[in-house]
Amino acid sequence: MKSNSLTALFLLLSGLALPLGAQPSAAPTGRHFRTIGVGVNTTELFYQDGANPEPFSIDSDRRSVFFEYKGGLAPLVFVKMKTNADGKKITVPVAQVTLDPAFTRWLLIFHPIPNQPEKLGVVALDDDARSVPPGGYRFVNFLPIQAGVVLGGKKQIISPQGSFIADFSTEKNTAVLPLQVYLFKGDSAIPIYSNVWAPDARKRSLVLLIPSNETPSGVDVKYLSESVNVIPAEEPKPIKQ
Repeated sequence: MKSNSLTALFLLLSGLALPLGAQPSAAPTGRHFRTIGVGVNTTELFYQDGANPEPFSIDSDRRSVFFEYKGGLAPLVFVKMKTNADGKKITVPVAQVTLDPAFTRWLLIFHPIPNQPEKLGVVALDDDARSVPPGGYRFVNFLPIQAGVVLGGKKQIISPQGSFIADFSTEKNTAVLPLQVYLFKGDSAIPIYSNVWAPDARKRSLVLLIPSNETPSGVDVKYLSESVNVIPAEEPKPIKQ
């Protein structure tokens, strides 16, 4: 009952709210992943895709370059290198994720795990051309509570680490997209961010809702767009299960 009342309140507020005022690179063929960090920046990690660990990077301000993935259905393990007491290099697991075999491109979002400073969490999203259409917006909620999003009239309540894709590919005459973001606290939906975005069919966008100590609301709405040409329309065949 409480969930239903929150939803009703959210929809009511979203109807009344008034708006306030990439990094392109050619994608290689085959299966690949890219990374981005939520409060994570490092070039000191490796991923194990075969016998030898392969280096990769995580940047909180942009998507990484493409990293090749040759594996099958086994979890993809991320490690860091350490020197043991005998002076030998060893690998220490930091994170792991199982990739959905139905896709051929993935976006891996790394985030800290509370009270586990040596570990990282990973959210894996399909990142094929079909996953977010031209002009589309993918919202991902990294807040510890539910968030409500209204963009151009499309509404969704997003659970922690959940996502929502707002598809405007069939709406050719939309000039502006009013955006409102709400947080749910108790029985209240509190507006914490408003803006007006201009749709662009040449781009697809990633929007991260993340905790912040630098904004009055405690939330940073991070917007990252990229050219639709980054991901080729023709994809290799998915991994066989």
